[in-house]
Amino acid sequence: QAPSGLMPPAYPGSIPGKTVSSIIESNLFYVCQFHDYLLRSGDFEPARLLAPVVESVLNRFERYENEDGAIEDCPFEYWIDHSPLDRRGVSLCFNGFYIMALQDAAEAFAWLGIGKPQALRRRAERVRSFLRKRLWSARDGLFVDSIYRGRRSEIISEHSNAMALYCGVANEQQIPSIVKMLRP
Repeated sequence: QAPSGLMPPAYPGSIPGKTVSSIIESNLFYVCQFHDYLLRSGDFEPARLLAPVVESVLNRFERYENEDGAIEDCPFEYWIDHSPLDRRGVSLCFNGFYIMALQDAAEAFAWLGIGKPQALRRRAERVRSFLRKRLWSARDGLFVDSIYRGRRSEIISEHSNAMALYCGVANEQQIPSIVKMLRP
C-alpha cells in the first residue's frame, strides 16, 4: 500500500523503467474481499491486522467525494468494462462499487468490534440516496450512467442499471422497468 492509501492492482506494484497501470476500482474490490475473507474464514486475527489498510483505502476515496458523498471526477482512470459507459463526473457504476465497499467494511468492522461501522453505513446510504435522486430518468424509467457538470448523461447502459439493482440504488417502484430492460 502506497502512502497515499491506494494499492496497485497487481504485484509487483511497480517495475523499474515501466509504467504500471492503476485500476483504481481494484482498491474497492480489495475492501469487498476483506469482508468476504472474514465472512468465509471467521479468522479475526489477520482481519484485524488488515483493517487499517481498509480504513486507509476508504479515507483516500473520501477525498474524492462531492458535497453529497458520491465520488465525482475521480482523478484516476477506471476500467469497469470495455463497454461504452459514460465515466465522467459522478458514475453510477463506480459509485455502486463505492457503496458496496462502504457496506462491506461497515459489516466487517462491526463483526470485529472496531472502527466506525455506523458512519460507513451512513456514507453508503448517502451515496445511494444521491444516485437514486439524481441519476434516475423518469422519462426513460431507467438510470443514466452519470451526471457531469450538473447534467445527466444521455447514455443508459445495462451496467449502470444492473449496478442500481445490485447495490440497492433502485427502489421498489424502479425495479420493474430496469428488469424489463435487462431481460427484454
